[in-house]
Amino acid sequence: MFLSRTKRYRMFFYCNTTAFITSLIVLILILVKELRWNAIWLRLLQFALLLDLLELVGGYAAGNRREVRTSVYICVLLVGIFTYVGLHVLFFRHLAPEWLGEIFRDI
Repeated sequence: MFLSRTKRYRMFFYCNTTAFITSLIVLILILVKELRWNAIWLRLLQFALLLDLLELVGGYAAGNRREVRTSVYICVLLVGIFTYVGLHVLFFRHLAPEWLGEIFRDI
């Protein structure tokens, strides 16, 4: 792949490298006990997990053969990820019960 499709190889390489580094950052954020209940660090952890997932999908898309079937699978996967994140934000911002909202506001 390096000799035949250099651009795709570079995208695959960079996506996987940044996904690995992001995974290390997530591990560090999880292991630091003093920061575990800080709201800013929890949002940073959520953002890092989302970024890691998107980087892995980008690496998968670059490393796969570009058939129509695999491209459709990747697009469906991305739509599913963004739908889940949107519903998650919508639920915890507007639809969550009061007692659940109070628990997460105190964190």
